[in-house]
Amino acid sequence: FETYHGVFVNVQYCITVRLQRRFAKDQREAINFIVQSPGQSAPTQLKDKPVPFTLEPGNLKNVRGRALDRIPSFLITGCVDTVVCDITKPFTGSVQVDHCDHRIRSIELQLVRVEFCAAAEGVAKEAT
Repeated sequence: FETYHGVFVNVQYCITVRLQRRFAKDQREAINFIVQSPGQSAPTQLKDKPVPFTLEPGNLKNVRGRALDRIPSFLITGCVDTVVCDITKPFTGSVQVDHCDHRIRSIELQLVRVEFCAAAEGVAKEAT
């Protein structure tokens, strides 16, 4: 199996070495490593498909009602080059601030992975 770290499933590989000494304290060291199976790739319909996005006050999911009135007007556009990410390759895309009513001090990007796990009881969905 390939190495995978998720919310519901964790597949990891570790090498543990123990050095036994006769006149000194034993030493132990553990190192995690990643396993990637060659030849496995994402479905072709998802591979290298750019995904454009637009951010503005009206499409923010965590802001409602009066709080929305206090947010300055802004428009941020961009594109994520692919939604299927190889761990050995850089995550690429672009972000452009088209306009903002207030001065911008910094921009912070947060990547959120959504993991699905199907079981007899239904599908569990978790964002990490």
